[in-house]
Amino acid sequence: MILQEVKACTKCKIVKPYNKFSPAKKHSTGHTSRCKDCKNVDLALYYRSEEGNKERKAAFKKYGTSVAGKNSFFKRRKKYETTPKGKLAKKKWDKKYTTTPKGRIIANIAKAKYRSNKIYAIPKCLKESDFELIRMYYQLANYMTEVTGIPHEVDHIIPLQGKNICGLHVPWNLRVITKSENCTKGNRICL
Repeated sequence: MILQEVKACTKCKIVKPYNKFSPAKKHSTGHTSRCKDCKNVDLALYYRSEEGNKERKAAFKKYGTSVAGKNSFFKRRKKYETTPKGKLAKKKWDKKYTTTPKGRIIANIAKAKYRSNKIYAIPKCLKESDFELIRMYYQLANYMTEVTGIPHEVDHIIPLQGKNICGLHVPWNLRVITKSENCTKGNRICL
């Protein structure tokens, strides 16, 4: 049995494991002094109070949403990315992420999954093993690109957005071909 380190919450005085406390670098233990439950209760009470309500209204007036809202984060990030420093940071991150083999695989999987989700091409009956097969196709395409030096892509045999028929993003509709062949094929069925 593994012994789990515990800590007493300064508010409720209950001894709890460390995973019940938020991480905090400033504290000697590496975790906050109050447990997550007490912190959530305090935040809820604060935002229901007059002072918290004023803060929320001010944030809504300034950002168009509350402090905890996602829109304010995305607005600030979008605004930051338009600055020269933000553009450089985004470019560095994108380059670092997409130039690694793992990053390319993940990016390719995400792009294909996004496209197929957009047009409802992933059936709900797929199992985790099917998703693993799909991942393997993308890994194979990446491996073949590295070995041969010729860019390879995962192709949908029956296209996702064909003229007369729409295929599915499933393992039995995928194959690995060169990028030039895939571009030539387009949204046509070529068996």
